Amino acid sequence: MPQAKRKPITANPPLGTIKLPKGAPLPDDPGLYAMAVRGDCLAPTIRDGDRIVISPATPAKGGEIVHIKRTDGMHTVKRLTNAVPPVLGRALPKGSEIAYLLGCETLNPPQSFFLEASAVEFVRPVVGIVRQGRFIAVDRGP
Repeated sequence: MPQAKRKPITANPPLGTIKLPKGAPLPDDPGLYAMAVRGDCLAPTIRDGDRIVISPATPAKGGEIVHIKRTDGMHTVKRLTNAVPPVLGRALPKGSEIAYLLGCETLNPPQSFFLEASAVEFVRPVVGIVRQGRFIAVDRGP
């Protein structure tokens, strides 16, 4: 039986507010925001229609699910596979033989790929998921 083609996850820019349950285990970050997710490349962890909660003040780490904004204005959500390079959004000198890369992966289907750090404006960790009105804490590891 042929498998259905999977859609990549994209995230809409913030448009309003969502209500979170009292006591939700979130970082102390006044800049927390949520985005609606379209796509299922991180299913079953993040599903089409989920709302993700993102913390701009929390540094992203390898292994986490992150919100990535590219310099061309595109927003996407992927799992980060390496540390965030220190040179996001900055082009390297002309003729440079080095390129900083951001390692990313999807779960559905499993794929790994790289984004050039110069094409990425920011990387922020997803700290929670709201699915059908229920808050799901994201394990950020040690």
